[in-house]
Amino acid sequence: MGRDENNDNQKSPRRSEPLFVPKRIGVGWTFNWNNPWSIIIIVAVVVLGIGGIIVQVLLQHP
Repeated sequence: MGRDENNDNQKSPRRSEPLFVPKRIGVGWTFNWNNPWSIIIIVAVVVLGIGGIIVQVLLQHP
């Protein structure tokens, strides 16, 4: 009985926000901007894309 009382007083751990959520309008999924990982992933993809273009340009012009 004491064990149940202790569990009731403890806050449940906060669940993290999902990375992808259904679109409000239309069909498909979109990033959940409430999750900080969404922003990190977008920035990483952009940096990798720009880095790839720079590497290709540098390799073409020795």
